[in-house]
Amino acid sequence: MHRDGFGFVIPDASSLSSSTKPRLVGDIFIAPHAIGNAMHGDRVLVDIVTTRPDGRAEGRIVRPVVRAHPTVVGIFRSGLKRVDEGQIYSLIGLAQTIMGQSGIINQLRIRLDNPLLAQKVATRVEAQIGYKSVSWQEANSDLLSAFSTRDFIVLTVMGAMLLSSSFATYNIISTITHEKRHDIAIMKSLGMREYSVRRIFILESMMMGSVGILLGWLLGYLLCYAWSLITIFNPLTGATVPLQIYYSPMHYIASGTVAILCCAVAAFFPARKATRVHPVEIIRGAS
Repeated sequence: MHRDGFGFVIPDASSLSSSTKPRLVGDIFIAPHAIGNAMHGDRVLVDIVTTRPDGRAEGRIVRPVVRAHPTVVGIFRSGLKRVDEGQIYSLIGLAQTIMGQSGIINQLRIRLDNPLLAQKVATRVEAQIGYKSVSWQEANSDLLSAFSTRDFIVLTVMGAMLLSSSFATYNIISTITHEKRHDIAIMKSLGMREYSVRRIFILESMMMGSVGILLGWLLGYLLCYAWSLITIFNPLTGATVPLQIYYSPMHYIASGTVAILCCAVAAFFPARKATRVHPVEIIRGAS
């Protein structure tokens, strides 16, 4: 290629037709506007436009077939060492040439609108075309297994926290019922049923739990919002990104429901024990 933009292509005699080979003399001239995206040293496919009487020909480059110097336009980092050290993105023709497998495609990737359907789609594709089809869940089963272990640990910690809160509620209700033994005796003496008395303490426990739930929701939301303001420098991309916090109303509803149930169960047993004592024994013991 010349610095003014035009260039010459050395024809490959084996690729010329029997009618063109005897009429062609020398190299094929390529005007600047017909170069396209070809570069110096590339192996290109040329369309011969005109052939002069002296055998000189002029043509245009249809496309590069083999790049003499593949151009790296950027570096892509996914964050996975196995991917970053073993994969590149290039034109399919160049990739086939580099691998020495011209005209061969050994892998086809499909992007879905809903990635959670990948396993079903992979099974259906494999049944239809007969080739091995692997979903991203199957390809990353080790990573997903680690996530499952992490979720189990998180749920275990949350369960332990709820259990300790239930014991705290149990102790509070036990103390209240012990202090209210005289009132329980009076209510039962007036003809109040045991289940009605138990209901009072259970409702009181659930009201206490509701106040705790509201305060917990507010504190949890504020903590999550504060964490979302924390930024982390990503050495792979060189950018500073905030912590990604996932907000879901279902998390608040589920935690609140479990907390209410724990409060009700924790209040039931001490209230049941207190209401089974005979009023006469309570009053006699108080005197």
